[in-house]
Amino acid sequence: MSKTFLIGLFLMFGITTYGQIKPISSSNNEINPIRNGIRADRLNAEYIEIVGSGQSSFSVNASIKVDYGQTRNPKDNNELVDENGQIIKFNSMADALNYMYRYGYEFISAYPITENPGEHIYHYILRKKKKELN
Repeated sequence: MSKTFLIGLFLMFGITTYGQIKPISSSNNEINPIRNGIRADRLNAEYIEIVGSGQSSFSVNASIKVDYGQTRNPKDNNELVDENGQIIKFNSMADALNYMYRYGYEFISAYPITENPGEHIYHYILRKKKKELN
């Protein structure tokens, strides 16, 4: 009887804890990646990593994901989206770098990872540009 009671108690605790999870709000200065992508104009992170996959760094329609230190969830869409919520397709990693530069990020470092022969994943570390004092 006590084992059944304890199992029931743990199940109830897990259900009530899950019910208290609240999504991130989407005000203009907060990041809201949950299931709807990431807008570059709403990123408020000093350092980010853009991750691109394809056959080469010059491949057409590179798939780009953004990592700014967020908690990872398989249901989240970490791709860059435009103001209408549509996923932005980049021609290459250089295209993605130029896009992020327009939103105030500068290139710091890059490194490739090869998972399968001929398939590379490119990681680019970017930093928010410092505003110059006049």
